[in-house]
Amino acid sequence: MHQDYETLFYNKTTKSYNPKEIIEAWASIVETVQDGYNDVEPELEHDLLIRNKIENLIEDQELKQFQDHEMFKNQIFELDDKLKNLICINPKIKRRPDTKWLDFIILKKGRPEICERNKGIV
Repeated sequence: MHQDYETLFYNKTTKSYNPKEIIEAWASIVETVQDGYNDVEPELEHDLLIRNKIENLIEDQELKQFQDHEMFKNQIFELDDKLKNLICINPKIKRRPDTKWLDFIILKKGRPEICERNKGIV
């Protein structure tokens, strides 16, 4: 049986989200960072985990066959670019080949203790 893009996408997400819901969730996190992230750092790490799941969807071979998937990727990449303008990459962390750009981020704007700790890096 042939599945349409939304059904296939929905079936590949652990909580059965459609592309629009995933984009909205990522946009919400980016907006929260833009406004000045006010949760504690472990919560930020948790919030950013969605991007790893998104990456798995982006790279999914079955989903890549659909034109709609290209639009999904473009919207995610636009949000990524917006986020990249709100962060710095921590130069003190050694990069490994298996790490992603989100593993090295430092917020430019957030809770005072996060900003204080990052003085001189940001």
